[in-house]
Amino acid sequence: MAVKDKIKETFVIVYCDVITNFSLKDMIDFHLKSSSIFTIATLELSLPIRYGVITSTKEGRIKRWDEKPKIKVKVNSGIYVAEPKIFNYIKPNEVYHMNELVNELLKNGLNVFSYNIEGEYYDIGTLKDYINICKIFYKKLGKI
Repeated sequence: MAVKDKIKETFVIVYCDVITNFSLKDMIDFHLKSSSIFTIATLELSLPIRYGVITSTKEGRIKRWDEKPKIKVKVNSGIYVAEPKIFNYIKPNEVYHMNELVNELLKNGLNVFSYNIEGEYYDIGTLKDYINICKIFYKKLGKI
């Protein structure tokens, strides 16, 4: 691991396809106050369900029918605050995905927190997303 011996204090990881304007300082303060080893910036999304959702008892008695409800979920934003100790839970010379790291930290009883971010957030991980963000920023800033 190329950075393991170079990082000695709290650090930030940001995916390269993310543009946002939330307060990273507030997230770092939350991370430190929470005694977290790893904090994930999350977004609350409301996702529509295309179908009527039926809630019933084990026996099949209908308790409720919600037609095309929206389900609220927290999703990963690709922004993290971490402590150098996380490197102790990453196997050397292996590809490790963030969800695998988080599950390893949790399995070992370590504090992992989520921090809900507010403000603008754009994921530009696809060409379509990139084109859309260019249009948004062109309206905001004009031609640069």
